[in-house]
Parts: sequence; structure tokens; C-alpha cells
Amino acid sequence: MGIKFKKPEKTILVLMIALGGFYYVLRNVSISDLMGSFEKIRYGYFLPAIVLLFLSYWARAYRWRALLLPYKKVQVTEVYFVMMTGFLGNILPFRAGELLRAYILKRKQDIALSGALATILMEWFFDVLIMLILFSWVFKFYAEAFNFTFSDSDVSTQELANHFGQFCLALTIGLVLFIYSFLEHKNKLLAMVYWFIRRLSQKWHNRVKSIFDNLNLGFSAVKNTWVLFQVIFYSALEWLLTIFSFYPMFSAYNLGTISFESLVILTVMIVVFTTLLPTPGFLGSFNAGVYVALHHIMGKSEVIAANFGLTAWTLNFLVILFSGFYFIVKEQLSLRTLWKED
Repeated sequence: MGIKFKKPEKTILVLMIALGGFYYVLRNVSISDLMGSFEKIRYGYFLPAIVLLFLSYWARAYRWRALLLPYKKVQVTEVYFVMMTGFLGNILPFRAGELLRAYILKRKQDIALSGALATILMEWFFDVLIMLILFSWVFKFYAEAFNFTFSDSDVSTQELANHFGQFCLALTIGLVLFIYSFLEHKNKLLAMVYWFIRRLSQKWHNRVKSIFDNLNLGFSAVKNTWVLFQVIFYSALEWLLTIFSFYPMFSAYNLGTISFESLVILTVMIVVFTTLLPTPGFLGSFNAGVYVALHHIMGKSEVIAANFGLTAWTLNFLVILFSGFYFIVKEQLSLRTLWKED
């Protein structure tokens, strides 16, 4: 099974979204002010930020390793470098990184592609759950932080944030109930879903069935209590490390008192924008999330917000690039071996 590129129109669209994100961030910032702001950064704080980013990815690797246990016991080092190579595929054009890491795992560890993809779906599932918990907490209980209006709109973002928080809280409860139902009443739930999708067109029937078939494979891994505990633990650890990786960045820019709430708000806004505006490597959408958090919510200057976004994205990119490129060179992988069948 080869990995197919996206259609050119879709590639153009995501690149336009990325450029739109950069325009939104930089539209009121001069090049001279932006370049001058680099002189005020305390670069020594970048090292602990990079260390925390590395640790967050290692926590993610331990989580994926736990999900793979029902299929095969894989060394966490191997899992880490395969995962980071996949993330590198998300940064490069066509964003096929998730399929790429499943495909490499199949080649290196002889784990069925369907099984590898099912574990990646489980990763996404638990990430969404934590995202919804963070969204509920920030938008519902810290709605006052969003008490601002955009220059060309009279809409109260505080009221919108409160309603969105309530919506996310409802989704969180619904997702927890869904996970419980799948773990405890899987056969009944699948029978109901398969009965319902018989009414759909063949195209949508196959799509929905494929999703639930993969969910069935994925949830079979977390039926084991020890595996489920590891997945929950490493999911929480990964997100905490990601959140705290911004702590030294705040110090690098001398942004004053740092609260846990401000770190979470920054993380949440990045997640919101990168989810709503998916771009290769989240370039542009990541920057827009940082800009809204630092400038609109926390009141920092547009220059600082723009610079912070560029630097934070670059540090994350370097962590992924170093790990992914190391694995590609070590394993002597080429575009031919990555993108084509044997």
C-alpha cells in the first residue's frame, strides 16, 4: 500500500491558510521592529524549553508503546524515532505523517498497518479528551480572560467563550460516556452503529464502518487495565510537559508574572487555531494562536506576540527535525522507501 499525496488544490488551500495566518499576525508589525525584538530575548531560557519539549515527545512515545503492547513489545527508543519521523512528515508538504509512521512501523516491526493505525486513532481519541477538558476549564471558568473585541467587530468574545466552554464540557461528558460504552458494551454499541449505517450511501457506509472497525481494534488494546492506566498517565504527562515548555519562553521574553492559567490559555489558543486551521506543521495557524493569546488576551505588544510565535514554532520544529532526520539517516531511509511499496 503506497502513500498517496493530496490533490494540488488541497495543498494550495492549506498553504493559503498558512499565509493568511502569517498576514493576520504580521499585518501591523514592521520588519525592523520584529528584527529588533530579537535583541531583547534572553536566549538562555530556550534550553529548558527545548528539554521540556523533548520530554513531552518522549512521554508521547511511551504512550504509543503502551498502545502497541497487545500487538508487539517495541523498544521505546524505536517508537520515539518512528513517531518523530512521522511528525516530520506532517511538517513537510502533504502532511501524511500519521500514515507514514504506521507504515514505517509495519516495515520495521512487522505490525499490521491496520493495528498501527488503530493505535494512532486511540492517541487522537485521548488527545481530544484532554483537549476538551482544557477547553472546558479555560473557556467556562476563565471566560473573563476573553473580555476583548476585535477591531472590526462588536461581538463579545467573553460571552462566546462562556458558551463554547459549556459546549466543550457537554462534549467531554459525552466522550467519557462513549469510551465507557465502548469498553463495557462494545458488541451492543457496534451492532447499533452497523444497523444505522446500512441506511447511508455506500461511500459513507464504508467510511463510518472503517472508523468504527479501527476504534474496535484500538479499544481492544486499552481493555487491559495496565495499558489503560499507562495511556491515561502518559497522556496527562505529555500535555503537562507541553504546557510547561512555555514557562521558560515567558521568562525569555521577560513577560512578567507567570501563572499556570496563562500557560494553559496559551496552549489552548494554539490548539484551537491549529485544529480549526490545519496547515503543514501548523505553520501560520500556530502563530495566530500565540498572537491571540499573548496580544488580545494577555495584552502583550503585537511585536512580542509575533516574535514569540515564530520562536516557539521554530524550537518545536527543531526538536522534530533533529529526531526525525537522525532516524532517516540512521536507517538509510529514502523518499522511495517512505512513499512507495516494496
